[in-house]
Parts: sequence; structure tokens; C-alpha cells
Amino acid sequence: MRDGDNQPTHHSGHREQDDGPPLSRARRRRRARPHSCQHRTGQEHEDRDDEDAAEMLASTGQTESGLNQLARIGFDTLGLQTYLTAGPKETRAWTIPKGAKAPQAAGVIHTDFEKGFIKAEIVSFEDLVETGSVVEARAKGKARLEGKDYVMQDGDVVEFRFNV
Repeated sequence: MRDGDNQPTHHSGHREQDDGPPLSRARRRRRARPHSCQHRTGQEHEDRDDEDAAEMLASTGQTESGLNQLARIGFDTLGLQTYLTAGPKETRAWTIPKGAKAPQAAGVIHTDFEKGFIKAEIVSFEDLVETGSVVEARAKGKARLEGKDYVMQDGDVVEFRFNV
């Protein structure tokens, strides 16, 4: 949502398990997207292994931790998404506006990448997890080359081809 100044607005708050509807006054007052989480549950989630954490979240009717919810909702409110680069030394997430095209996404890494953009090799995050590596994704036909008009998708794993 946007407030009177046309800026994205998000209200986040802590509540106890039995507090009722979250942040209803803030939502009525500013028509903002509210977000609340049970702090104790979120804190306990961080100290557990994945299986125990998932079970605990399910027992409270949640599907993701409060921190993950806050990050997802915040990115959505601000119109942002991420893409990944993965190399032998480093894997990194980059933040871009939703709707950004491949050359603009490349420019986030370095302006020379945008100026000399040729193509982007794209593997979806889901395909990368399924195949286990970019090399395997290529071998199984899950990688594709995209040009200057490609609109980046949240979670794309990218290798840019450029020439300066």
C-alpha cells in the first residue's frame, strides 16, 4: 500500500499468541499492509533444526518464520526482488526492482556489465535445487540464454555475458 505521500507503507509489530487481529488500527488509519508475528515463536524457531522448526510453525498455524514473512512482505511492499549469481568462489543475492530487464540487473553488479551486455544465462532457483548445480542444469537443458528484453524473475540464477 502507499500512504498519502504515495510512498510504500508497511506496519510491523509484535503480538502475543492470543492478542487477536494484528495491527487493525494501523490498517484502518493508513490502509497499510499490516504484519505481525509471535516474537517468542520466531525466536524459538531460530534455535531449532529445520524439521523441529517446521513442526513448531505448523503447530501455531504458520508456514514461515516471522523474519521470513517480514523480508518477503517488505520486498513486495517496496517492489523489489532478488536474483542470484553463483560461481566457484561465491554465491550472492542481488536486489533489483520488480520488472527490471536483464541489462539493468547486470548493471547492479557493475555498470560495465550493463553497457556491454550480450546475453544472460538463466537457471531458475527451483531447477538449480533440483539438479544440484549449474553444470547439471545445463546438461539437463534447464539453462537458457536470454537477451536484452528478458524481464528478470525473482530467484533467477544468472551468469551474464558481456563485452566492454
